[in-house]
Amino acid sequence: MSKNQVGDYWEKFIKEYSSERAFWYAPKGEAVNDLDRIRKRLEVLSAFDGQQWSKVQNKYVDALKKKKLFQPRARGQRRADQAAIGRMIKIVLDWLGLAWVDEHSAIYVTSTGKEFLEKGNEQEVVEKQLWKFQFWNPGVPEYYNVIKLIPHAFLVRVLLNFADGITADEYDLFVVRARHDHDFHKVVQQIENWRNTSEKVQNSILARLEGSIIESAKADEPVSMYTRIERVRSYAWDFHTSGSHLEADRKRLRIKKGRVASARNRLRLYESQGTVIEFIDRKEWFSYYGDFAADNNDLAAKAVYEKRNEIDKAVESFRKAQQKHLLPPSSVEAYKEARIREIILEDFLEYHVERLESGLSLHKERDRNGRQYPTVVGPIDILARNSHGSWVVIELKRDRASDRVMGQTSRYMGWVKNNLASSGQKVRGIIVGATIDEKLEYAIVGSADITAYTFDFRFNFKMNNPLSKAS
Repeated sequence: MSKNQVGDYWEKFIKEYSSERAFWYAPKGEAVNDLDRIRKRLEVLSAFDGQQWSKVQNKYVDALKKKKLFQPRARGQRRADQAAIGRMIKIVLDWLGLAWVDEHSAIYVTSTGKEFLEKGNEQEVVEKQLWKFQFWNPGVPEYYNVIKLIPHAFLVRVLLNFADGITADEYDLFVVRARHDHDFHKVVQQIENWRNTSEKVQNSILARLEGSIIESAKADEPVSMYTRIERVRSYAWDFHTSGSHLEADRKRLRIKKGRVASARNRLRLYESQGTVIEFIDRKEWFSYYGDFAADNNDLAAKAVYEKRNEIDKAVESFRKAQQKHLLPPSSVEAYKEARIREIILEDFLEYHVERLESGLSLHKERDRNGRQYPTVVGPIDILARNSHGSWVVIELKRDRASDRVMGQTSRYMGWVKNNLASSGQKVRGIIVGATIDEKLEYAIVGSADITAYTFDFRFNFKMNNPLSKAS
């Protein structure tokens, strides 16, 4: 079929589709929708929690074989091939936010992973993750950062418009190319136009898309964008159907019978509270995604921006959280001033941490120092060392420090112990707040490794009277 027989609308579509690289990327790994199998494999991994992945990867695969959770495809399979299986499982755990597994750091089973290990709770946990997972996130290549949406929320919204679901082609051609929530009406219109196009024209369009090779594609042989998307669709559908609302066969994706009302209610919750957060690195992303207590809303966004000391973004999230009734009415200016006070305190301690305790010094590395030190459990406000070489985690609170900060500080200390401290090195925690509440005082009494300090700001100003000019 010649180009002019396809029509101007589809000619424009073919050109745009073939030239755009960004889509809802899905990593190739093991199936995500066998939740019982994933739970059993995570249970095995949890035995290695805190140990270096590079050192225990083969041991993990051996442990899976003993539990009959992995079988080599062939006798005499090489260690390197078996290690690749470990990496594929790692992809699944990473994609669901269940465990941080990285070649250069210790294994960390997240709070989401621990919830997932509770028997009978797997699908509930995954359902929550589906509504938190976003594009863009730093776990995927940076050229995808033009996409800013929650893909599962967008997909559910599309499926609510088509009682019979959508086909694999409709997903590959239209849905996964959406960049923003406001692309919804465009995608729905594209699907309707596709259904009103003859099968002969459809086949011609698909053939031309498949033949539009991307020269820069990183593969054994260059492929088209259509082929790239088609090859990872099954992994994406496994992900989206691992929750409680969607189902799929090889050709069609739909909302489960009897789950339409529930899906609509969950979408309403997202539309009233959900947001897309701007993350700067993989650790920051994963500290949010792996935190089961963190919801997809502006409160979570505010916490991320606060940690980064990005006042304007934190204030904007604060305003939005109030508008969505996630926070009680209060002064935006007062909030902003409190944030500035915390930054001033952090600035001071970066250069004068010894004023907090004699012998402390800011931890320094070749490419960073100990201020806002990145970890998979969140950035540490100040990471220091004392004169004995012990590690000191310092957590700052601009106002009253409550007992909730104990858990946060303990997580940071655990991460430092597993990833930075040498054998025998101690790890301490210091909490600094304008005031310390009574519950935190009692919690500190029960901890030999965490202490607390209060602070105040004292600035004295004296007017400088200029010398009188000689008459």
